[in-house]
Amino acid sequence: MTRCRTPQASRFASAATVEVGEIGIFLLNDESFVKKLGNAELISLNPGYVPRPITEFDSFRTFGKVAG
Repeated sequence: MTRCRTPQASRFASAATVEVGEIGIFLLNDESFVKKLGNAELISLNPGYVPRPITEFDSFRTFGKVAG
């Protein structure tokens, strides 16, 4: 699990959808993520983590979009 090493604050807006390439807050199979949305995958901004695929069999929900 990745944790912020320094205190950081982000603003987010509640949104039903997040466009590909935007950073959002997601729930994928009961795990929450703040990641960039790719084409059927969640992409970490940390290069040490591989993308998390999203399949038709997954439970997936979007909570909002990171605004800053």
